[in-house]
Parts: sequence; C-alpha cells; structure tokens
Amino acid sequence: MTPAVQTTHLAVEIATQPDNWAEAAHLATTYTDVLPEPGERVAVIGCGTSLSIARAYATLREGAGLGVTDAWPASAARLGRP
Repeated sequence: MTPAVQTTHLAVEIATQPDNWAEAAHLATTYTDVLPEPGERVAVIGCGTSLSIARAYATLREGAGLGVTDAWPASAARLGRP
C-alpha cells in the first residue's frame, strides 16, 4: 500500500509559478498601449504585498531612467503633490 501524498496550498502555488510568470510576460506585451510612456510621472498605490511590488516597480522604473515613479500605501497617497 502506498501512502497518500498530501498536497499543500503552498506546494500548488509554487508548482504554478512558471506558468503564471509566462502568462504575465505574455500579458505585459498585450497591454503596452496602456502602460506609462517613458518620461511620464507615475504613482503606484498599494497595501501589503501590492505595496512591496509597487516599491520594487518604482525603484526599477526610475533606475532605468523611465521617469519619476513613486509608491505609497493608500493611506498616505499624496494626491495634491505637483
């Protein structure tokens, strides 16, 4: 008798990552017309994980010389910032 293999939510999540990233790369190419143009100022708002991704995006975008990019938690959005 073979013991049953228990699959955790984490194992499933990890196993789907390669396909998820491939899909994300494909989707990114289909939405280039709505993404910010080089030189545009961008504010990215997030909370929790999305704030971490927003900060990483802002750092990478500015580092690539594509324009001023800020990332804030929703509670600290600087709506009146010039």
